[in-house]
Amino acid sequence: MAQHTPEDLIATLKDIGTCMFTTVDSTGRLVSRPMAVSHIDEDHRFWFFTPVDSEKIEDVLGDGHVNLGFVADKTWVSVAGTAALVTDPQKKAELDDLG
Repeated sequence: MAQHTPEDLIATLKDIGTCMFTTVDSTGRLVSRPMAVSHIDEDHRFWFFTPVDSEKIEDVLGDGHVNLGFVADKTWVSVAGTAALVTDPQKKAELDDLG
């Protein structure tokens, strides 16, 4: 089996671009919705843009656990972790410039 580097994986995920972003709501229910990845940084953090008043933000601020499910052709990747809300206008501008 071929060895793949983290950079290979990141390149694949960037090519796929959209994932199913799963959160845990206030009742403990898993909720998934499609989200476009805005950027994956050098520390392998995934960045997304969404309205601050969306339900997914409530889920992130509550439980914080997320899963990102990527699928394309015969490739699938599941990434589990925690999410945080960032409302820094400078970071938004930086990410806008990368897109």
